[in-house]
Order: sequence, then C-alpha cells, then structure tokens
Amino acid sequence: MSKELEGTSITLIIPLMLVIIDGMNVRVGDANYTVPTTSFKESFKPKLSDVITDPDGNEMIMVRGHCYPILRLHERFHTRDSYTDFTEGIFVMIEQMAKAYACS
Repeated sequence: MSKELEGTSITLIIPLMLVIIDGMNVRVGDANYTVPTTSFKESFKPKLSDVITDPDGNEMIMVRGHCYPILRLHERFHTRDSYTDFTEGIFVMIEQMAKAYACS
C-alpha cells in the first residue's frame, strides 16, 4: 500500500546486450535519443525541393533516386522546442527490418 511522502524504490534490470549496444545520440527538441548504429544508415541536410507530399498528405523525400517516408520525431514523441522546418535540421536515415525512414 502506498503512503504519501514515503517515496518509491524502482529497480531496473537491463539485459547485458542492451548495456553494451553501440549507438548514436540524436537530439529532438529538448529530448535525447540513442539510435543503434546497426539501424543508422546516414545523415544529411535535406533540400525542401526533395520533399514530396502524396494525395493522402504523407511526406516523403527523394534521396539518390529512391523515395523514403519522413518520420517527424518531434510529433511522434511530443517534444517541445523542436524545429519543424526541414531546412533548419538534419535528417537521419534509419533502417530497421528492411524498412527505411528519413527521420527529422
């Protein structure tokens, strides 16, 4: 039974494999995230002219002749103080389970 002003103790057990995973830190607004280097393909400065919006409103970007969906991380994770203009940030190309996304 919880009692007011008595505090809480939490024990977090992390599997050893997760502790030693190699990753790249990415900042989105006021939050930091770690992307496993095995999922990281590249980073690049986007050009607004490469951004395409389909009839359903989905945003995509053309990179070397291939079209990739854009995942806006500030919307996904509800971060504050984020830039929303593509030209002010850097895209990170992530590939996981044979799917690639351009994350902004």
